[in-house]
Amino acid sequence: MSSYEDNTSLTLISDTAPSFENRIGASILERWRGSTEPDLRGYSEGEPIEQVVVDGRPGELVSVPDGSSADPDGPRMWILEAELPGGLVLFFQAPGVLTHDQVLQIAAQVTYTP
Repeated sequence: MSSYEDNTSLTLISDTAPSFENRIGASILERWRGSTEPDLRGYSEGEPIEQVVVDGRPGELVSVPDGSSADPDGPRMWILEAELPGGLVLFFQAPGVLTHDQVLQIAAQVTYTP
């Protein structure tokens, strides 16, 4: 585990090869900020946003350059926002070495109990 914040955010990173390029992060977006549905427009960096389904609920997925690299052709990362039961929105980040389907499969396993 790399970080944990107030029962709303968790970041996992490899013990054997720790780096920003191989982290997975899951956060619950706050309703007070107006996050009531998936909306990746501010994160897409001009990349196409795909409408997806995560565990039967709507979501948005985009592949963007990894912010930890100054190289525009460097590593990429996935960003996903998806609805959770109860109307909360999941913000999920995963390394670009994962496939599209792997990202959706992992995100479908994320649960939240307040």
